[in-house]
Amino acid sequence: MKVIIIYLGKAVLERLVLEDTKFVGRVAMVGLTYGEHLIVWGLRRVVTERGPDGLLLDECCCAFSDDGDEALRMLCLFLCMLGRSARRPFEIGAPGALAVTRDENRILMLLAAAQRWAENGDQALVDAHLLWLAAPEHRPALAQVTLALGNLLAAHGYVLAIPVVAVPQAAEAWPGKAVMH
Repeated sequence: MKVIIIYLGKAVLERLVLEDTKFVGRVAMVGLTYGEHLIVWGLRRVVTERGPDGLLLDECCCAFSDDGDEALRMLCLFLCMLGRSARRPFEIGAPGALAVTRDENRILMLLAAAQRWAENGDQALVDAHLLWLAAPEHRPALAQVTLALGNLLAAHGYVLAIPVVAVPQAAEAWPGKAVMH
């Protein structure tokens, strides 16, 4: 698995908290739902511990009750396939870090898109995310595993949010901005 682990220093974390979690390119863990937090936390544990551990299994058993073992296997399969199919190394935050990296956010968006695919049959958003994340020859298999994990999360009430992207206003509406014609 190709991974870059980012360790944020104490001063950066203090600034992150003091500035109301407005860290360039990252969102705070405190703003995530439980399902989103579980995915990021599980990803970090699997990557840094070089595999799943008892604590992650316990959390999956609590979150998914009788499907805890299946959830852990599905998460590990998803992460393994994602790592093997990656077009470039992923930036993964250190365990316990408050900031969610761009790549962790992309992984959450991929899973959220898979849940929407299951709801409405539209695979286009998943395909768009996979274009960015995965090598072409691995995309179909990764799409299926992503769909399976997304369905498992949704079946237990963990619906992931697709971030709403604000559309910028026209330049004319911005006071004090020059417009080039």
